[in-house]
Amino acid sequence: MNDLMAERLAKRRWFTMINESRTSTRIKVSIYKMSEEMASRELSPLTLQAIIEAQQDGSTIEEDLIEEIERMDDHAKLRFYAKVISGPLKRMNTFGKKWTTYYFKPLEISKGNWEWCAWHSREDYDAGLEAVETYPLLSISVVVADPTNPNCFYVKYHKGGGDFGLLFKRVDRNRDVWSDSLYEFIQRTRDIYFKTPNRERVKISHKRVKRCKSLEVYNDDLDTIEKHEEIKSNLSRFKRLTNPIEREEDEDKVHKHVGRMAQHMYMSS
Repeated sequence: MNDLMAERLAKRRWFTMINESRTSTRIKVSIYKMSEEMASRELSPLTLQAIIEAQQDGSTIEEDLIEEIERMDDHAKLRFYAKVISGPLKRMNTFGKKWTTYYFKPLEISKGNWEWCAWHSREDYDAGLEAVETYPLLSISVVVADPTNPNCFYVKYHKGGGDFGLLFKRVDRNRDVWSDSLYEFIQRTRDIYFKTPNRERVKISHKRVKRCKSLEVYNDDLDTIEKHEEIKSNLSRFKRLTNPIEREEDEDKVHKHVGRMAQHMYMSS
């Protein structure tokens, strides 16, 4: 306990749990603190995690961090929140070995047009290689946690007139972090799309666009390069969600469907 509550609070530190003088398990722990006023504010999980991740030195979270995010326009917020749904995931295969690990990251193909892209590894992405798979975020209709396995979540998307399902397994963070973050990011993408007048709605280019790291640049909607760099500097430490989203819609049928599908997959392994 002394290690947990040390002057410099634990941030993604591993601790070994001892039971009857024997090692039982290891856990990764992060501890944050915030003022009562901040804790009482109603913040979306994305915003809350962005603020929490900024608290690296153990100091109390301040109001100006929220104001910094609130000053960003909708498109800039999406570009910032893209970090939340970036990282390694295992995807279930139809044939061959059961799982394959990919590095996922959303890319803005054109303004407001986002695709969730996958590479064989983070190294491939950093090297500027083209994504091996892409999923347009506006084509994803379902993101739901697998009720039969706490490590997995299900995604349904539409392409070429057909419906396709994908089952993912977490690698380095909680499953709910992934499913809830992806759900909210897609919802924000849709909100922007439907708020845009018909004649100005997102135009998906039919030109060949290489899905690679070079696309991870901001559009010219920021007033100046200085403003861009200021926001990037202030928010560079914000990374990902840890809290689930409270969903209002009824997803019982989807849960049952995912449960049946997942059970069949696990039994056939």
